[in-house]
Amino acid sequence: MKPHNEENQNRVALTDLERIAELQALNQTLLKTVALLNETQHITRVGGWEYDLERKTIFWTKEVYNIYEVPPDFNPNNVDQVIAYFDEPHRMLLTKAFERAVSYGEPYDLELPFTTEKGRKRWIRTVGRAEKRADTVIRVFGNIMDISDRKKMEAEREQFYKFFRTSADLMVIADPNGAFMKTNPACTEILGYSESELVAKPFIDFVHPGDKQSTLDEMARQMQKGFSLNFENRYICKDGSFRWLSWRAIFNKDEGITYATARDFTDRKQAEEELEKIFILSADLICIADIHGCFKKINPAWEKTFGYTKGELLSQPFMSFVHPDDVESTLAVVNQKLAQGITVFDFENRYRHKDGSYRWLSWTSNPVPEKGITYAIARDVTERKMVEQQITQSLREKETLLREIHHRVKNNMAVVSGLLAMQAKRINDTTLRNLFEESQQRVKSMILVHEKLYQTKDLSSINFEDYIRSIVSDIISVYRVDTRSVTTKINIENIELDLESAIPCGLIINELLSNVFKYAFVGNRTGVLSINFSRSDDTYTLIIKDNGVGLPEGFDNNETSTLGLQLVTVLTKQLRGTLRINSDQGTEVIITFKNKRK
Repeated sequence: MKPHNEENQNRVALTDLERIAELQALNQTLLKTVALLNETQHITRVGGWEYDLERKTIFWTKEVYNIYEVPPDFNPNNVDQVIAYFDEPHRMLLTKAFERAVSYGEPYDLELPFTTEKGRKRWIRTVGRAEKRADTVIRVFGNIMDISDRKKMEAEREQFYKFFRTSADLMVIADPNGAFMKTNPACTEILGYSESELVAKPFIDFVHPGDKQSTLDEMARQMQKGFSLNFENRYICKDGSFRWLSWRAIFNKDEGITYATARDFTDRKQAEEELEKIFILSADLICIADIHGCFKKINPAWEKTFGYTKGELLSQPFMSFVHPDDVESTLAVVNQKLAQGITVFDFENRYRHKDGSYRWLSWTSNPVPEKGITYAIARDVTERKMVEQQITQSLREKETLLREIHHRVKNNMAVVSGLLAMQAKRINDTTLRNLFEESQQRVKSMILVHEKLYQTKDLSSINFEDYIRSIVSDIISVYRVDTRSVTTKINIENIELDLESAIPCGLIINELLSNVFKYAFVGNRTGVLSINFSRSDDTYTLIIKDNGVGLPEGFDNNETSTLGLQLVTVLTKQLRGTLRINSDQGTEVIITFKNKRK
């Protein structure tokens, strides 16, 4: 029996060893499975959890700890401790779903934002299921997936599609064959086609025939390089018109898809074409120069006006064509205006023709220092300059002639004055001699007007302050007035009168001053004579006042028989003025008249 027992024992021992080996193998498999499961959860960012209602315990897998960013020794004791990571609205949503799973066994599947232990904002998808025993929930379990990256992509996609839908630019997605896959509303608004009329159709079908080959060439380059920038072509609208589009495209080689945007610049293109037509057709010389003053672009008027070819002018400094005598003044104007901050200014200079002659140009220049360029327009004013020179020469000749006339009139009147003086010396009758002397003084006042005009620069008017002071000096000399007894006060504004007004006004002053010195201060009477001449707008006011004996009682200047006052009345009418005489503590004469040149 002994050998038999030993044999049985050996068999039992062998069986136990086999079982141990099987258990060890199973344990190794289980460990590998757990490790693989943990790796899978980490890669997929999915963790598992369980809530045991009988034991009131919560279990998390390792990845849940990673998602919540809590340390490994963290022990979630209750549900409230877990849902504390969610904000109030989502906390309530999760609490209600969990309570219904516990109470009724209802499953839930929620996507919620939360804040990790480290304060990071994340999104999770949490799924819960219930296990029952005899209609009683004993366990709730599920998983948690970190969907933050997906949510970020969805938000970015939503922003993209929002931009796609609202963009004023055309946005399209095309397949590898160049057919539209998707278009935004701007395509419909600008081109007039609905999305269904565009989708699945090759976009080359909508390109202007003249632009098709260049578009196909650009497509080939774009697929090779992966992108295309600022490519332009014309697109056919539904109504048959064309719109100019500027494209930017990216080709995704992995997807075989092209993403492209286009901006409608038809209005700008038309404006550029119109400006180009004006540039070409303008009779004025238009140019653009670089920072060194060299021509970068010129219009055809340059060749027509100066005889140079376009190639002879481009890249040449524009100052090299300026007349040597005008170089310094041209540079002075440019530097002065720029120093003053003036960016648009005018000047004139002479420019050299190809045949060696010079033509006058009137410039309008607009330097733009920040761009390093200058825009300029010049007009050929050579013929105007020649006319101006002729007019200037003619005016000089006429001015010389007019001065000579005034000089000769003055000399002739001086002869008349001399004759009157000679005749007066031969007259014994005092009264008659005085009449000759008064006539001589009147002639002198007219001589003085012509003399003053002869001395002026423009011959159109004379300064009346100098004129009146000269008359006063002459009359004081004629009547041998004692300036210690009679004080003369002259207050005259800066007044100038033309010949038509100056002569009658001068004669009036002569007559009034003669009367003052003859009659106002008789018998060695002392007093003051004041002369005021002022202007307000186009009205002149002459006031001559003295504090002498005054006029006789009942005096009426309209009934006077004296030649002097009759002359004053007639000359005032010649000036189309008004005459007033006051005799209160002397005599005051007020004459007002308008400027005849108005």
